[in-house]
Amino acid sequence: MALSVDAVNEILNHSQSMRVVRKQAVSSLCKIDRISKPILYEEFFHKYLVRNVPCILTEWATDAWLSRADWTRDGRISWDLLEKLFGKINCKLLLN
Repeated sequence: MALSVDAVNEILNHSQSMRVVRKQAVSSLCKIDRISKPILYEEFFHKYLVRNVPCILTEWATDAWLSRADWTRDGRISWDLLEKLFGKINCKLLLN
């Protein structure tokens, strides 16, 4: 089932408490590591890259990424801008 941009926006516009609950639920279900401080490349390479294990890089690693400034408006993802830049792309969400 593909979600439209409007559907994704509606999901993201829930209250802050719902975001926290969702974040905790996803984290507990997916068990995706959050890398919240600098990590040696060798450790990252062997623990995540080679094994193809997903992880989340937090602000320490992403603050300088242009996408953090260019793809957001008022601190939120600008879905309209992403749609303008990349067009309408359907993707599947796989939930285990």
